[in-house]
Amino acid sequence: MRNRKFLILSILIAGFFVITSVFPQGHLVKDLARGFFAGIVKYGYVVQVGVLPEEDVDVVKEGVERASSQDLLLENEELRILLGFTERFDFSGVGADVLGRSYDPSRARLIVNQGSEHGVALGAPVVAGDGVLVGIIEDVFTDSSVVRLLIDPKSRVAGRLLNTSQSEGVVGGGHGIVVRMELVPRDEDMPIGTALVSSGLDQYVPRGLLVGYVVAVEQDTNSLFNRAIIETPVDYQRITQVLIARQ
Repeated sequence: MRNRKFLILSILIAGFFVITSVFPQGHLVKDLARGFFAGIVKYGYVVQVGVLPEEDVDVVKEGVERASSQDLLLENEELRILLGFTERFDFSGVGADVLGRSYDPSRARLIVNQGSEHGVALGAPVVAGDGVLVGIIEDVFTDSSVVRLLIDPKSRVAGRLLNTSQSEGVVGGGHGIVVRMELVPRDEDMPIGTALVSSGLDQYVPRGLLVGYVVAVEQDTNSLFNRAIIETPVDYQRITQVLIARQ
């Protein structure tokens, strides 16, 4: 039986080389045939196309179950941190899961699974992690919403540095990858590590939400203002759950 399998395999391989040598576009045939042979050749045995051996199926199932378990643990940890934040601060919000995201340099957005029927409104602040402000609700639908992240170039939120001058400025994004504090007077010191929080001057954003910490200062001798580069405690690319403030 085994010899018969090898005979069949040999005939298939011989036919493959004949076809690729006869047809002028043999390389295209090769590309198609490669996937076919990958499915039927397994350690010198001919197996059913598209069907994994039972031991391989078990390995795949174990891997999927392990990955799902790890994802669940991460989501539970995010939820625990968010709940801890609401308990420490007077912050009433709607929990939401991230359905999709865009990190285009000109458009940094999240799509979440809560909308107007859940109490979400335009302009509401969105926090992640341990109460870190990450964006503002830009669009609201019945059962979903769009969050404009702070790293978006068009984001504008009033911020305050917790330095000796309590410097105020505008928080916005840079190229969809960083958060910056703009319009800080040149004569106001911005030490590395200084915390940046929301100032409360926006209509719906409460005062004191953490944004991040100063990691660099950009000075322009031709301008009356300096700019601070902010490092956020939240990895924007790994956000899976958020809390949207109720208005």
